Amino acid sequence: MKKLLVAGIFGALTLSLNASAQVYNWGPFTSFSQSGTQVHLGGTSARQGVGAVVLNNQFYVSYTNSDGTIWLTSSAYSSGYSLSPGNEVSINGAAEYTDNNTALATDGTYLFLAFIDPYGELQVFQSPANPFGTTFTWTGLGNFEPTIGCCQLSPLIYSPSLAVMNVNGTSTLFISATGSDRSLWLGQMPVGLGLQQASWSNTANTNIGMSPGLGVFNNVLYIAFPTNANSHDLYYYTTTGNGVLTYHTSAAGDSSSTSPSLLAFQGYLYMAFRTNDGDHKFIYKWSSDGNNWSSSRSISGVTMGGPPALADGTNLQL
Repeated sequence: MKKLLVAGIFGALTLSLNASAQVYNWGPFTSFSQSGTQVHLGGTSARQGVGAVVLNNQFYVSYTNSDGTIWLTSSAYSSGYSLSPGNEVSINGAAEYTDNNTALATDGTYLFLAFIDPYGELQVFQSPANPFGTTFTWTGLGNFEPTIGCCQLSPLIYSPSLAVMNVNGTSTLFISATGSDRSLWLGQMPVGLGLQQASWSNTANTNIGMSPGLGVFNNVLYIAFPTNANSHDLYYYTTTGNGVLTYHTSAAGDSSSTSPSLLAFQGYLYMAFRTNDGDHKFIYKWSSDGNNWSSSRSISGVTMGGPPALADGTNLQL
């Protein structure tokens, strides 16, 4: 079986590679427009991005359309993994809207979709078990808006991120969001429950510059983000799901103007992001232990309009 890492990038560009160790060589980039389909992304201004996961031999991509509606597309072996515009996401026939980017995750059975609605509330949806295609009916898991004690705080900003990790034998959905004060909100709930049963923590003074990215490596959750300081350096937290966050600066040799993407792949943790300059290059680096990182690498001629989204394509049929 080939080992594939797949990236969804601005405009749902995709790429893949054969890999048995660290990723050095990438295959060609392919875009919607190259196959005759034009999709104009909405979402976070000047940083439009997508969500991407692989489930049941399908590559799923979620995105915000230019009118603010939310869409889900998928590709499979039968279509040569060629993406189409897909289907609009709705609940009870009503379209869903966001001003920012969407997030996707899977536990291997369900798809989870998250976004911040126009009122600044986090919304999380769940697919049926083992979906195929994009015409299924979503179930809303609830909404979340920050409160401390009796008081409702200002709405959330930017975009959420999702990841699934086993915590004490329980498959758990993690959700990150950014408060209007640029603090980190992190929620977790066992898969199968609703958002109202999630436990939330708030980490103040994090000064998040763009939405945190989530990834799981060796059963540790990584929460990476660029600081809002002028440097836009990349920092991250780690947690095992026990409510304790550990702060790390070891990724600060790089900076970014967008949210980073994190993915565990073939024994390494990858971090991908857009450069913090006018070149907007696609940059990635890796770590074998989650603390010490390789030097950053770019791909010649590849520029980005927004953040990347990485997905593990190991189980895709080829």
